[in-house]
Amino acid sequence: MIEKILKNFITLILLVVFNITASFSQQNVIFINELMAKNDSFITDDKDNYSDWIELYNNSEALINLSGYYLTDDMDTLKMWKIPIGTTISAKGYLIFWASGDNKNRHTNFKLGVDGETIALVMPDGNTIVDSVKYPVQTSNVSYGRTSDGAKTWIFFEEPTYNKANSKPDSDILPVVINEFMASNSKTIKDETGAYPDWIELYNNSDNQIDISGFYLTDKPKREPSMWRIPNGTKLSTRGFLLIWADSDPKDGPYHTNFNLGKDGDSIAIYSTDGKTLVDMIAFGSQQTDISYGRKSDGEDSWMFLNTSTPGKTNITTGIEEFETEITIFNYPHPFKDETIFEINLTDNTELSFVVVDILGMEVFKYDFGFVNTGLYESKFSRNSLPEGIYFYSVKAGTQFRSGKLIIY
Repeated sequence: MIEKILKNFITLILLVVFNITASFSQQNVIFINELMAKNDSFITDDKDNYSDWIELYNNSEALINLSGYYLTDDMDTLKMWKIPIGTTISAKGYLIFWASGDNKNRHTNFKLGVDGETIALVMPDGNTIVDSVKYPVQTSNVSYGRTSDGAKTWIFFEEPTYNKANSKPDSDILPVVINEFMASNSKTIKDETGAYPDWIELYNNSDNQIDISGFYLTDKPKREPSMWRIPNGTKLSTRGFLLIWADSDPKDGPYHTNFNLGKDGDSIAIYSTDGKTLVDMIAFGSQQTDISYGRKSDGEDSWMFLNTSTPGKTNITTGIEEFETEITIFNYPHPFKDETIFEINLTDNTELSFVVVDILGMEVFKYDFGFVNTGLYESKFSRNSLPEGIYFYSVKAGTQFRSGKLIIY
């Protein structure tokens, strides 16, 4: 009798362990991979309708049975819609579910919200979340998916990869720069609603028109590079400007971001359409209300507080001298193969630091001089094992910044 009880107990323990292992293994291999919450004309479902859709991806080498799993768009109702019996997903394969509200076959009983929400895939126990994604406001016929199958980072796809591998073409570094911004706007310029939001000005530092549709702006370069997507059809004319409202209120118009700027200091970055390639970035310190911070002249490396803010126009070079420590910086040789020397000249006593980042916004070099006196300072930047390519440097002296690009060949 004791042996039988012991045997049953061991069997129960093995079943529990097996179920836990299976649960965790499913969580590691089945992903919500891509979705479209505003399918106006991209692709029709099996009923010839343009329905929202969700793509799952199986990152394992084995076929997986999804019978009895759940999909939901309500985290308080994990058993929202049960996946039909007999539904499988092949090894390294994809499976599309239509979020149409029809509740038949692979049609869920809910639709996707175009203003953003959370969707999840849930184990048959109705409690264990296999995968979930919180997605932002969506655009017509543009999908939202992982940068590559199963990857952590999500971006928008102007060319959706429905039922196939997620991929984006590599993007070139373009001469688009953050030219001026204001992190505390109380009376300088109104938006179309009559409000006074923070703003960011982009500038085309070239003699050609540039299409920046699908580029990204963010104030969290390392954590969320694809925070806000620049709308389709956005073009910067030759030596032209684009004003974007950083007000955390995208419902106010197509050029209103889902973040605002920190008056006490923040970062702004623009990324190319792949959501990875850094085009330009500025880190800044404490800002004054109704005083903008911009390049000394359009597109150049030197930044200063601007006495006259110029949103959407050429920067006026008269600065606010009492707020700035003048910085002169150059490096030689440039481009360089092994190392380059930076010479930094200061006109005042101040804190001084120097940072280099790669095109993903990842820091590859940093040197903190601490508090220094007026004078000339040098910083050697060695290539070491860094690959060829474009990098960005940023020098901070007190409240002033200088930034630019480095080329290693």
